[in-house]
Amino acid sequence: MRFVLLIFLLFSFNIHAQESIKFIDQNYILNNSFTGKNILSDIKKIYEKETKIFEKKKKNLESKKKSVLSKKNILDENEFKKTIDELNIEINLFEKEKKIFIQELQKKQNVAQSKYLESINKILAEYSKNNSISLILKKDNIVIARSELDITEEILKILDNKKIDIGVN
Repeated sequence: MRFVLLIFLLFSFNIHAQESIKFIDQNYILNNSFTGKNILSDIKKIYEKETKIFEKKKKNLESKKKSVLSKKNILDENEFKKTIDELNIEINLFEKEKKIFIQELQKKQNVAQSKYLESINKILAEYSKNNSISLILKKDNIVIARSELDITEEILKILDNKKIDIGVN
């Protein structure tokens, strides 16, 4: 579908020799620019910090499970079943908490990267105006193109010089 849209766009424009088309690899910029690396680093720090907490909780739950299982022969059947049910509830809550954390962290990363992409788009608009570029495409949507049409490195240098600060909240 994207390919058809791209072909339609290319043929629907009245392309003259003086008009210019370039492309950019946004994923490369998100992963290799100063700001993009900071976003990923902040996300990684949050993830590692919380992972340590989750590991401690997991070990605690495993310890409780061993303790309950070791008391299987001591407790009466109803008491044992009740204790196992309570433990299973704790384990389910733990898993749910972990899943929610991962979803929220992914959301924070998406928000930060979206803000950064907005900044990138502003810079691209200015760059295209200053360099008489009619159309800038994402590299993901291109089947084949000459490498001299790639402006990724130029935009990366501009972005790194601006030192855009996007915090991960």
